[in-house]
Amino acid sequence: MLKQILSNPLCYGYSKILKHLPLKVSRSLVNKFDSNNVKANPTVVPQLLVDVSVLVQHDAGTGIQRVVKKTWKQLEILQSNGALGTYQLRPVYATRKNTFRYVKGKPSKYDKHVDVNKGDIFLGLDWSAHLLTANESVLLEWKKKGVQLNFVLYDLLPQTNSGWFTKATVIKHRNWLKTLMIYSDQILSISYDVENEAEKYFRKFLPKSLYPKMSVIPLGADFYAGNDIKLNVKEQEDVSKLDNKKIVLIVGTVEPRKGHIELLKAFDKIWDKQPEISLVFVGQVGWNTQELQNYIFKHHKLNTSLFWFNQVSDGMLNALYQKSDLVVVASKGEGYGLPVVEALQHRKKLLVRDLAVFREIAKNQAYYFKNDDPEILSEQILSLLMSDQNESLLDLTWLPHSWKDASNEILKLILSLKN
Repeated sequence: MLKQILSNPLCYGYSKILKHLPLKVSRSLVNKFDSNNVKANPTVVPQLLVDVSVLVQHDAGTGIQRVVKKTWKQLEILQSNGALGTYQLRPVYATRKNTFRYVKGKPSKYDKHVDVNKGDIFLGLDWSAHLLTANESVLLEWKKKGVQLNFVLYDLLPQTNSGWFTKATVIKHRNWLKTLMIYSDQILSISYDVENEAEKYFRKFLPKSLYPKMSVIPLGADFYAGNDIKLNVKEQEDVSKLDNKKIVLIVGTVEPRKGHIELLKAFDKIWDKQPEISLVFVGQVGWNTQELQNYIFKHHKLNTSLFWFNQVSDGMLNALYQKSDLVVVASKGEGYGLPVVEALQHRKKLLVRDLAVFREIAKNQAYYFKNDDPEILSEQILSLLMSDQNESLLDLTWLPHSWKDASNEILKLILSLKN
């Protein structure tokens, strides 16, 4: 009976059956779909469908959301310049209850459902894990119609370091990876470190002959000009609090793996010697932060030498980078590290944890630390703040990629796969 069902991918519930089979079996079955016999409608303009599901429903302000926003803006520019050729750029989203629809503004039940044609391209730009797995039947239908499926892979951290995340996030991420392994034509990893982790993870379930195409894309570091970096009155007041101060800046969601607590302990040592130095946190509250929040809000230096801005615009973040004397990235695990390349874009002295991914993207443009001991870390921070050695470290001929570069690379990879 199962053999008969599997021989008919048109049967009801086929995608649910695939989900419960061994992954190599499911992947093999999906790979057998032959869209050569599917005829494209020549009167329909081909589409580049970009998933922005989470962004349009709730902009969480995370690093991923920043990537989605900046990439989308650049794709719009590329379309206006004719770089997309005949493809029409269409933002799409899904919900828990509804399959993919076109974005018309604020999500509405009246939004039109996505209609695909052979030759269309889907780019899973947002990390909409629970929404994607809830719409596997749609992915199956699109595969049968000859739609190319690409997904951006931001990290494998919920699988490699599950203790840093909620149990629900770990399960959601695992199910999302399973969906990618069954349906994707191409995985676009944001670093070679992520690609290496992905290949190690895929190896547990698939022979290499069944892997989707694996590619690496750069991320940008530049801020937009014009209105995007103008400060409102409140932001100007907040930034002015830091005038004439020596500033150490930390950018990233406030959660245990980002290293805020270790930095605070190091700064308790620093403030004993140099009370005028300011520590500035930029980032929204993550999970499991009650202890850290208590530490911050009860700290005697709060709003004098310790500042926390939990929601900032591009303009304010740009201003904070410009004011900073040292940027520290103490995260214990990342898929990339936007603050690293943004600090380099601003030519700032940079101290980062010695992680493989930071070595990959910062190379010899940063100082590295391995030891969280407050005494050792505080001495390293003070030494960098009081020295002028950064000028000899920075290669002034080298700059991180721009968001234009990043979007061009994404476009090149998905269009070359199509051809």
